Amino acid sequence: MLRVLLAELERLAPEDQKILVRRFFEGESAAEIARGLAIPAATVRSRLHRSLQRLRARMDEQFGGVRPGVSWSCPCLPARRSHLRARTAPRASLRKSSS
Repeated sequence: MLRVLLAELERLAPEDQKILVRRFFEGESAAEIARGLAIPAATVRSRLHRSLQRLRARMDEQFGGVRPGVSWSCPCLPARRSHLRARTAPRASLRKSSS
């Protein structure tokens, strides 16, 4: 499934590929991508939305519209997770219950 996803990603316009890779593989926010590409953040968000719609439609075509329990988009989760750990640290009440 990852091979199909990557092949479909390569079919997108180069500027859309760049934005999707930076967002979902490198974990950058729309604002970070916008600064890096010197374009408005709203443009980044609209390109993300449009590109994801195209990618979803193509993946649905490839797999007959069937979306298994694990979504095809799982490989797109950010590879850089260190910035998430600080934001999602377990609350003290959760840590006590898991001991």
